[in-house]
Amino acid sequence: MTREKSQNKKLLIAEDENTLRQILAELFSEKGLEVEVASDGQSAWEALQNKEYPVALLDIKMPLLSGLEILSRTKERGLSTQILIMTAQDSMENTIEAIKGGAFDYLAKPFELAEVEKLVEQAWQAWQQQSVQKRENLNIQDSSHTSFRLIGKSKAIREIYKNMGRVAASQVPVLISGESGTGKELVARA
Repeated sequence: MTREKSQNKKLLIAEDENTLRQILAELFSEKGLEVEVASDGQSAWEALQNKEYPVALLDIKMPLLSGLEILSRTKERGLSTQILIMTAQDSMENTIEAIKGGAFDYLAKPFELAEVEKLVEQAWQAWQQQSVQKRENLNIQDSSHTSFRLIGKSKAIREIYKNMGRVAASQVPVLISGESGTGKELVARA
Protein backbone atom coordinates (compact mmCIF):
# COMPACT_ATOMS: atom_id res chain seq x y z
CA MET A 1 0.00 0.00 0.00
CA THR A 2 1.76 3.12 -1.16
CA ARG A 3 1.38 6.44 0.53
CA GLU A 4 0.06 8.06 -2.67
CA LYS A 5 -2.62 5.43 -3.20
CA SER A 6 -3.68 5.74 0.45
CA GLN A 7 -4.65 9.42 0.34
CA ASN A 8 -8.20 10.11 1.57
CA LYS A 9 -8.72 6.54 2.77
CA LYS A 10 -10.63 6.16 6.00
CA LEU A 11 -10.27 3.20 8.35
CA LEU A 12 -12.07 2.40 11.58
CA ILE A 13 -10.26 0.13 14.04
CA ALA A 14 -12.39 -1.27 16.87
CA GLU A 15 -10.30 -3.28 19.32
CA ASP A 16 -10.59 -3.43 23.10
CA GLU A 17 -6.93 -4.46 23.54
CA ASN A 18 -5.10 -1.14 23.80
CA THR A 19 -1.69 -2.33 22.54
CA LEU A 20 -3.02 -3.94 19.35
CA ARG A 21 -5.30 -0.97 18.70
CA GLN A 22 -2.33 1.42 18.93
CA ILE A 23 -0.08 -0.76 16.73
CA LEU A 24 -2.72 -1.00 14.00
CA ALA A 25 -3.54 2.71 14.22
CA GLU A 26 0.14 3.66 13.88
CA LEU A 27 0.70 1.22 11.01
CA PHE A 28 -2.16 2.59 8.92
CA SER A 29 -1.60 6.23 9.87
CA GLU A 30 1.99 5.90 8.62
CA LYS A 31 0.57 4.52 5.36
CA GLY A 32 -1.45 7.72 4.96
CA LEU A 33 -4.88 6.48 6.03
CA GLU A 34 -7.24 8.57 8.10
CA VAL A 35 -7.63 6.27 11.12
CA GLU A 36 -10.23 6.41 13.84
CA VAL A 37 -10.15 4.02 16.77
CA ALA A 38 -12.77 2.67 19.15
CA SER A 39 -12.22 0.63 22.30
CA ASP A 40 -15.72 -0.85 22.44
CA GLY A 41 -18.46 -1.95 20.10
CA GLN A 42 -20.89 0.84 20.90
CA SER A 43 -18.33 3.54 20.03
CA ALA A 44 -17.51 1.71 16.80
CA TRP A 45 -21.18 1.46 15.83
CA GLU A 46 -21.73 5.18 16.51
CA ALA A 47 -18.69 6.04 14.36
CA LEU A 48 -19.99 3.90 11.48
CA GLN A 49 -23.36 5.65 11.62
CA ASN A 50 -21.86 9.15 11.67
CA LYS A 51 -19.15 8.85 9.04
CA GLU A 52 -18.56 6.75 5.95
CA TYR A 53 -15.71 4.31 6.42
CA PRO A 54 -14.74 2.23 3.40
CA VAL A 55 -13.05 -0.32 5.67
CA ALA A 56 -13.40 -1.32 9.32
CA LEU A 57 -11.29 -3.72 11.38
CA LEU A 58 -13.50 -5.07 14.16
CA ASP A 59 -12.59 -7.34 17.04
CA ILE A 60 -15.15 -10.10 17.44
CA LYS A 61 -15.34 -9.79 21.26
CA MET A 62 -15.67 -6.25 22.60
CA PRO A 63 -17.58 -4.60 25.43
CA LEU A 64 -21.14 -3.41 24.72
CA LEU A 65 -21.41 -4.74 21.13
CA SER A 66 -19.51 -7.55 19.45
CA GLY A 67 -17.91 -7.25 16.04
CA LEU A 68 -20.51 -9.70 14.69
CA GLU A 69 -23.36 -7.56 16.04
CA ILE A 70 -21.88 -4.50 14.35
CA LEU A 71 -21.44 -6.51 11.13
CA SER A 72 -25.10 -7.51 11.25
CA ARG A 73 -26.23 -3.92 11.85
CA THR A 74 -24.15 -2.56 8.96
CA LYS A 75 -25.70 -5.09 6.58
CA GLU A 76 -29.24 -4.37 7.87
CA ARG A 77 -28.71 -0.64 7.33
CA GLY A 78 -27.16 -1.15 3.90
CA LEU A 79 -23.85 0.47 4.83
CA SER A 80 -21.15 -0.21 2.26
CA THR A 81 -18.28 -0.57 4.74
CA GLN A 82 -16.07 -3.57 4.06
CA ILE A 83 -15.60 -5.27 7.43
CA LEU A 84 -12.65 -7.38 8.51
CA ILE A 85 -13.32 -9.39 11.67
CA MET A 86 -10.39 -10.07 14.04
CA THR A 87 -10.44 -12.65 16.80
CA ALA A 88 -8.22 -14.49 19.24
CA GLN A 89 -10.84 -17.26 19.39
CA ASP A 90 -10.27 -18.86 16.02
CA SER A 91 -13.04 -21.38 15.52
CA MET A 92 -14.94 -22.78 12.59
CA GLU A 93 -18.20 -21.37 14.00
CA ASN A 94 -16.80 -17.82 14.26
CA THR A 95 -15.33 -17.99 10.77
CA ILE A 96 -18.55 -19.26 9.24
CA GLU A 97 -20.69 -16.75 11.12
CA ALA A 98 -18.47 -13.82 10.09
CA ILE A 99 -18.26 -14.73 6.41
CA LYS A 100 -21.92 -15.75 6.21
CA GLY A 101 -22.81 -12.42 7.87
CA GLY A 102 -21.08 -10.53 5.08
CA ALA A 103 -17.59 -9.86 6.46
CA PHE A 104 -15.01 -9.13 3.80
CA ASP A 105 -12.57 -11.44 5.58
CA TYR A 106 -11.64 -12.97 8.91
CA LEU A 107 -8.30 -12.65 10.73
CA ALA A 108 -7.17 -15.00 13.50
CA LYS A 109 -4.89 -13.44 16.12
CA PRO A 110 -1.96 -13.33 16.23
CA PHE A 111 -1.60 -12.22 12.63
CA GLU A 112 1.21 -10.74 10.59
CA LEU A 113 0.95 -6.99 10.04
CA ALA A 114 1.71 -7.52 6.35
CA GLU A 115 -1.32 -9.82 6.15
CA VAL A 116 -3.71 -7.29 7.68
CA GLU A 117 -2.23 -4.53 5.51
CA LYS A 118 -2.86 -6.62 2.38
CA LEU A 119 -6.44 -7.41 3.43
CA VAL A 120 -7.21 -3.75 4.17
CA GLU A 121 -5.94 -2.83 0.68
CA GLN A 122 -8.11 -5.56 -0.89
CA ALA A 123 -11.12 -4.42 1.12
CA TRP A 124 -10.50 -0.81 0.02
CA GLN A 125 -10.39 -1.91 -3.62
CA ALA A 126 -13.62 -3.89 -3.19
CA TRP A 127 -15.28 -0.82 -1.64
CA GLN A 128 -14.10 1.37 -4.54
CA GLN A 129 -15.42 -1.12 -7.09
CA GLN A 130 -18.75 -1.30 -5.26
CA SER A 131 -18.96 2.51 -5.21
CA VAL A 132 -18.27 2.77 -8.94
CA GLN A 133 -20.89 0.13 -9.65
CA LYS A 134 -23.48 1.99 -7.54
CA ARG A 135 -22.77 5.25 -9.39
CA GLU A 136 -23.06 3.50 -12.76
CA ASN A 137 -26.36 1.94 -11.72
CA LEU A 138 -27.67 5.34 -10.63
CA ASN A 139 -26.57 6.88 -13.94
CA ILE A 140 -28.33 4.11 -15.85
CA GLN A 141 -31.49 4.58 -13.79
CA ASP A 142 -31.37 8.37 -14.25
CA SER A 143 -30.93 8.10 -18.01
CA SER A 144 -33.64 5.48 -18.37
CA HIS A 145 -36.12 7.77 -16.64
CA THR A 146 -35.42 10.78 -18.82
CA SER A 147 -35.37 10.70 -22.59
CA PHE A 148 -34.83 7.00 -23.23
CA ARG A 149 -38.28 5.44 -22.98
CA LEU A 150 -39.67 2.62 -24.99
CA ILE A 151 -43.27 2.96 -26.07
CA GLY A 152 -45.64 0.56 -27.68
CA LYS A 153 -48.40 -1.93 -26.90
CA SER A 154 -48.09 -4.45 -29.68
CA LYS A 155 -47.60 -8.12 -28.97
CA ALA A 156 -43.97 -7.91 -30.19
CA ILE A 157 -43.04 -4.97 -27.93
CA ARG A 158 -44.75 -6.64 -24.94
CA GLU A 159 -42.54 -9.69 -25.60
CA ILE A 160 -39.49 -7.42 -25.59
CA TYR A 161 -40.60 -5.92 -22.25
CA LYS A 162 -40.92 -9.43 -20.78
CA ASN A 163 -37.45 -10.42 -21.97
CA MET A 164 -35.99 -7.20 -20.60
CA GLY A 165 -37.58 -7.93 -17.24
CA ARG A 166 -36.15 -11.44 -17.17
CA VAL A 167 -32.56 -10.33 -17.72
CA ALA A 168 -32.60 -6.96 -15.94
CA ALA A 169 -32.28 -8.45 -12.45
CA SER A 170 -29.39 -10.74 -13.38
CA GLN A 171 -25.72 -10.05 -13.94
CA VAL A 172 -25.47 -12.05 -17.18
CA PRO A 173 -24.16 -10.39 -20.32
CA VAL A 174 -26.81 -9.88 -22.98
CA LEU A 175 -26.39 -9.44 -26.72
CA ILE A 176 -29.01 -7.18 -28.28
CA SER A 177 -29.14 -7.58 -32.03
CA GLY A 178 -31.18 -6.09 -34.83
CA GLU A 179 -31.02 -3.84 -37.82
CA SER A 180 -29.77 -0.28 -37.58
CA GLY A 181 -32.41 2.09 -36.21
CA THR A 182 -34.57 -0.56 -34.49
CA GLY A 183 -33.92 0.72 -30.94
CA LYS A 184 -31.19 -1.59 -29.64
CA GLU A 185 -29.60 1.25 -27.67
CA LEU A 186 -32.98 2.22 -26.18
CA VAL A 187 -33.50 -1.35 -25.01
CA ALA A 188 -29.99 -1.44 -23.50
CA ARG A 189 -30.53 1.80 -21.62
CA ALA A 190 -33.98 0.80 -20.42
